[in-house]
Amino acid sequence: MPEDEIEQLYYSIGEVSDLVGQEPHVLRYWEEEFDVLSPRKNRAGRRVYTDEDIETVERICR
Repeated sequence: MPEDEIEQLYYSIGEVSDLVGQEPHVLRYWEEEFDVLSPRKNRAGRRVYTDEDIETVERICR
């Protein structure tokens, strides 16, 4: 399978920030303001975003 066909299951806050064009602190603020946005945290306590979380962030951006 070519590398470009491999999909990620989880994305870091930095990756999501780059994808949607918002700073990480804005994404963290939106977590507090919007109940629909609640990315899970990994064992290290870092946020991990799913494709569904990214779609939610994109809807909030509009």
